[in-house]
Amino acid sequence: MTDSNPAILAALETAWEVIQSRHPDLPTVTITTGVAVKKDGLYWSLRDVVAAQEATQVVSTEPPELRLSGETLQAGPVAVLTAMLHQATHAQCALRGVRDATNRYKWHNRRFRETASEFDLAWPEGQPRDLKRGFADVHLTKEGKGAYAPFSMLWTARSRYGSARRRRPQPQHRRPQGVRTPAWA
Repeated sequence: MTDSNPAILAALETAWEVIQSRHPDLPTVTITTGVAVKKDGLYWSLRDVVAAQEATQVVSTEPPELRLSGETLQAGPVAVLTAMLHQATHAQCALRGVRDATNRYKWHNRRFRETASEFDLAWPEGQPRDLKRGFADVHLTKEGKGAYAPFSMLWTARSRYGSARRRRPQPQHRRPQGVRTPAWA
């Protein structure tokens, strides 16, 4: 966990625990955030092994690493949750032995879209798939927003990022009582 606010990390860990409670076969993860993280992702040797359809006797003892970029964190609680659920979908597919993406995990196929629905993510109705990324850009459903509403409130309360739309209040400069404004000011 790098260059991040402990309150943010605590909120993210709580969110993952809630996701795990709804999907008990998901593994515990190590969450990494910050400016050094260029893009979101789940870095897990098992996923790579499953994707390559290789059987191996070597089992990693380290938990998967869930990386969330600073850009995602700044986008607000819905974007953060959507990114976490997106990566949870990849983990679920790996555990089931389902190949959900190709081309270095850029192209997301219909199996990814179907599994994403189990995580309250959905592809926009009537929208054709993206020509470069397939069904990668799934969105949090209304049911998902309701189910994870406590995370949104926790995120907003603990995060220095808060919401992408919220502006930081400008400081108010006040003079102490009894202090007069100098003539040259």
